[in-house]
Amino acid sequence: MALPISLMAAPATAQDPTPSPATAGEPATVSDPAQVALAQAKKNNKRVEIEALRSETATYYANPDGKTLRAEVSTTPVRVQKDGIWQPVDPTLVEKDGVIQPKAVTGDITLSAGGNTDLVKVTGDRGPASVAAPATLPKPQLKGNTATYPDAYGPGTDLVITVTPSGFRQEIVIRQRPVKDLAFRIPVRLPKGLTFSTGKKPTLLDGRDKQIGELSAAPMVDATAANSPDTGKIGQAAVRVDGDTVVLSVPGGPGHHLPGHGRDGLGDLGRHRNRR
Repeated sequence: MALPISLMAAPATAQDPTPSPATAGEPATVSDPAQVALAQAKKNNKRVEIEALRSETATYYANPDGKTLRAEVSTTPVRVQKDGIWQPVDPTLVEKDGVIQPKAVTGDITLSAGGNTDLVKVTGDRGPASVAAPATLPKPQLKGNTATYPDAYGPGTDLVITVTPSGFRQEIVIRQRPVKDLAFRIPVRLPKGLTFSTGKKPTLLDGRDKQIGELSAAPMVDATAANSPDTGKIGQAAVRVDGDTVVLSVPGGPGHHLPGHGRDGLGDLGRHRNRR
């Protein structure tokens, strides 16, 4: 079950505008990195990266003709700057100083190492925000960029966090079909100035009460459909807001076919997944 909302992902750090290489006819200077790279590329007869133009999502090269540039742009961050040094994105999770952290992603994100309810804390362009668990979390099982908190929502219901280059997905995994309706409560502390509205279609509002996002019904996909999209069952979980808590409602019991895997309404804030 995924909770779709675009809230919490730690947004890519703002970059200064990329300087433009000197245009034809302008006098080249030794300090112009593009012109220096163009000269080097022509001399070596192979392209040369213009490291001064690097950003989180773009890489620029001088071509061997000594006149043109090549830009390679990614829709997600491929590198991050730490202590003034660029390094490749690496969302692998490690435990350090009592919390779980990715090795290198945009923004600042920490996960609980267990023993508390502070599931995820993020600091992005809008300031700090967090997602909590309804009860004290167990020590997570780490695998790559994923942390699994077994039985976090009760026996047979796990909580899974997957860190991405610019945020995270939150998932709830149900390992057996429930015999009654379920309601998952997800306490959220929004960045300063943002609030939830209530009503039939809960939304996310800025400090001027302008809608900047919404909590839509959470699509769910069973384990079969997760492996093969053309098969299996697909459904939706209702989403509502209760104060500062997002509530995800899932039907259970006779007559209901609960999907086992889903995508949510908390978008970049988090995602939830069900598995039978």
